[in-house]
Amino acid sequence: MGQFWPPMPDPRAAGLVTITGNGGSTRTVAITFPAGKFATAPIVIAGSVNSAGGVPLTAMALNVTTTGCDIRLAAGTAFSSSYDVPWIAIPA
Repeated sequence: MGQFWPPMPDPRAAGLVTITGNGGSTRTVAITFPAGKFATAPIVIAGSVNSAGGVPLTAMALNVTTTGCDIRLAAGTAFSSSYDVPWIAIPA
């Protein structure tokens, strides 16, 4: 593939957020995108998480704006362990 000159800025943002349960079945953590990265709210995909204890976990993005969003981790039962949740935001 050809390259652009000058190089184009990467339109994506990505990261890893650690979510620690507090004894409930859901826990939500706010993340912030790099300043000025998105002119409109991006599409955010939260990656899957594996549980060592066999508890099914689901990660999702909520309340997405141009500056950030909430990443929620939901379990089928109460949890208090910590899990790393990968996420990626792409322009809509």
